Amino acid sequence: EKSEDGGVTWSDLFLEDTAGIYAISLAARPDGVIMAVGTNRKYYRSFNNGADWSEIPGLSHPVSGTAYYDGFHIDHQGAFYMFQSLGGSYKSSDNGDSWQPINYWYNGGKPVFHPGGDIFNKSYRYYADGDSTGSMNILLNGNYVNFLHCTATGVLYLNGTSPAGATVLYRMLD
Repeated sequence: EKSEDGGVTWSDLFLEDTAGIYAISLAARPDGVIMAVGTNRKYYRSFNNGADWSEIPGLSHPVSGTAYYDGFHIDHQGAFYMFQSLGGSYKSSDNGDSWQPINYWYNGGKPVFHPGGDIFNKSYRYYADGDSTGSMNILLNGNYVNFLHCTATGVLYLNGTSPAGATVLYRMLD
C-alpha cells in the first residue's frame, strides 16, 4: 500500500493494471525513482513515485521458484542493487537501464552500504574492488552479527552475540 498524506490514508499499490500484482519488496529514492519486486516474480520500476510502472528490461528472476526474498536496495550514491535469493547480485547506476553483475553472495537480510563501495551483510563483506569477499566471522572473531548500520561518513556499527551468548558491540572506522 502507499500513502500520499503522511500515513493518514492508504491505497493499494498495484504494479500492473491487472488485479493481484502487488509489490513484495521495493526501494525508493527521494527523486521519485522506485524499483519493486512483484508477486508475479517480475521486476518493475517507476519514475514518478509509483503512479506508473513498467517492467525493468534486461533483469529477470533466474528460476521459476519464488522471488519472495529478492530485493532492491539503494547505496549512499543512489545506485540501485538487486539481490536475488536464488541467483545473482546486480548493480545499476543508470536507474535500471542496465545491470552489472557483482561478486556478492546474498544470504538474506538487509545489506549495509559503506560510502567507499563495500557492502556488508550479517555474514560477509563484499569489497568494492570486486575481487574478494571476506567473512564477517573473521572480522568479529566468531561472534554472530545481529544488526549492522553504516553512517554516511563510513562508520560501521555491528551488534552481535558471542558464542557464549554475551552481547557485543563493535565500531569499525575504516
